[in-house]
Amino acid sequence: MVPTLDARTQRLLRDAAPEVLGVVVRRYRDFAACEDAVQEAFIAAAAQWPHEGLPDNPRAWLIHVASRRITDHVRAEAARRHRESLVVSMVPPEEQIALAADTDGATERDDTLDLLFMSCHPALSPASAIALA
Repeated sequence: MVPTLDARTQRLLRDAAPEVLGVVVRRYRDFAACEDAVQEAFIAAAAQWPHEGLPDNPRAWLIHVASRRITDHVRAEAARRHRESLVVSMVPPEEQIALAADTDGATERDDTLDLLFMSCHPALSPASAIALA
């Protein structure tokens, strides 16, 4: 259970959130992974700071913890990709061709950005754009 934070610490965390996220995103260039890492850093802060007290530089502490979390994430993803490539290399080539033919050439596409642009279309009323976004 996470202890309750005092109002000063809550305000500090709320004010530091955009700055910390900006620094981590600028450094690692993956918004979704950085956002998750920053959230984990804030959870760690909420768990540790009430017992250990505020660090000398809370913003730097949050950036450091988020950077470690994103580094762990990147390493785990690299290890996962390596394991997957090993498994694929063990499949005989004729089975790889059969598996590739099963996809029918369809590639998955992320339509998130298209949907965002469509929700910002000037023909939509503000209420409709907000609902779509």
